[in-house]
Amino acid sequence: MHPANMDVFRRQVRNRSLSKQVFVHHSMALELSLNPAVVLGGADAAIAAGTPLDDPRVRDLYVRCADLDTLISGAFARAEIGGNVVVHAVTDVAWPFAPDEKHTGLLVAWLDLADRLERGADLLADRLIGGRVRA
Repeated sequence: MHPANMDVFRRQVRNRSLSKQVFVHHSMALELSLNPAVVLGGADAAIAAGTPLDDPRVRDLYVRCADLDTLISGAFARAEIGGNVVVHAVTDVAWPFAPDEKHTGLLVAWLDLADRLERGADLLADRLIGGRVRA
């Protein structure tokens, strides 16, 4: 993707979801990531595609809006700036993932990392441009 189009892409994607940053106990963060209603983004998606990143400090989870409250309350999550989980709630009409899809695409993974200014965003962008990750 051309750098001039990245901001447009960011606005298009983020306008389709409501994002909440929460803190959950690390064992619950892992349990959330295994939930079949969740699609993993950010570092989890980048790692799954072969990008050599450290385990994520913050997990990006994509969930349908209808599942948001159940997911959050079941994990005993509390709203917190700087939390360890970002839940992106997407409306049914905008839901882009196939039923068996477990990870976002790499551009969305990059966007998750870039939103937090994480170093991994630069590494993922470099790998995307150079064709060194599995698409």
